[in-house]
Amino acid sequence: MTSCSSVTRLLAGLLVSVIMYAPASMLQAAPSDATIEADAREKIKALLNEFHEAGKFPGASIGFVLPDGTNDSVCVGLAFKETDTAMTSEHRLMAGSTGKTFFAALTLQLVDEDVLDLDAKISTWLANEEWFERLPNANDITLRMLLNHTSGIPRYVMMEEFTRTMMEDPDRRWMWPEILAFVFDMEPLFPAGEGWSYADTNFIVAGYIVEKVTGESCYNQIYNRILRPNELWDIIPTSSRDLMGMSGGYVNVTRNLLNLKEENVIHESRYVFNPQFEWAGGGYACTTKALAQWSALLYKGDVLSDAMKKEMRNSVEAQLGPGSRYGLGLMYRPSDLGDVIGHDGYFPGYLTNMSYYADHDLALSIQVNTTKMSREMNPRTMTRLLDECAKAIVGVE
Repeated sequence: MTSCSSVTRLLAGLLVSVIMYAPASMLQAAPSDATIEADAREKIKALLNEFHEAGKFPGASIGFVLPDGTNDSVCVGLAFKETDTAMTSEHRLMAGSTGKTFFAALTLQLVDEDVLDLDAKISTWLANEEWFERLPNANDITLRMLLNHTSGIPRYVMMEEFTRTMMEDPDRRWMWPEILAFVFDMEPLFPAGEGWSYADTNFIVAGYIVEKVTGESCYNQIYNRILRPNELWDIIPTSSRDLMGMSGGYVNVTRNLLNLKEENVIHESRYVFNPQFEWAGGGYACTTKALAQWSALLYKGDVLSDAMKKEMRNSVEAQLGPGSRYGLGLMYRPSDLGDVIGHDGYFPGYLTNMSYYADHDLALSIQVNTTKMSREMNPRTMTRLLDECAKAIVGVE
């Protein structure tokens, strides 16, 4: 047998040989997490600055979560044009329909706990409501159809009667049957399950079911189940006009859905009307960094079981662009980097997109504080910007 000292001398000699003759690239230290994060920040910053210069909009923020879990945000431009206040990582912006992801996650948790059934008819829970039969396709809709927008229920939020009623009383707090009443007795868009049409109305019905079955508000359940355990303190419900820490939000005063006459929708931390009506159709404001963190938690974390993640991604064809599909509160689109899942959002004064690049374990989000769109700045160019940021981070041309 060889002695221990002989073995030690032999290994030492081999190590010296490896060091002497190894290529220099093998001897370089691996980049630290801090270096990787700084590199990602610089790449995002350069692309966001180009986007801002071309789009000439007030301000924007991009949040990111890298595969190792490090996260941050990059900001550009102004939160408030009136005071030249710079956009910062602490500013909250309306999240619009990206908020549907919270309500979908809550619903799927309840399905996992056998409290709800995705393929049960909604009459299971709503048949005794005096208004139920007036809901289009009432007796043929399942919970799954609500969450993937295949119910055939029309969209209330674009109706002139609704917008007029809301602006006549900007402090009004809506009861959910009052919201649903705008579509009562309407013809369905198509037979239940035989088409696709995006409508916040679907999520209003789903949220109503959740609250009826559990006896607790959706907002409380989302806070206790999701926001508090994951310390997502920068995500708040838009349940009143008073919203803390907000960036300004700017609309086109010559042409906007609500005929708003003032450009900025935020005045001394108050929204110009009560956003409470949106509820399960969106219902949150957030920082862009927190939105990216939520995206990573939802799609790769343990907020949902593997079985419920699979259900969420079970999608149908959607009219959202080439190759697009819609799952359960989830938008899917193809990209040069593979599948992208997430959601986008609109609320007067704000545009939002959260995207998770599944093949690269990379979460990105963007928020812009205007809905005054142009050829250079619109939801499509925002999506392209996120894709360019993702490519720069992962090193793909």
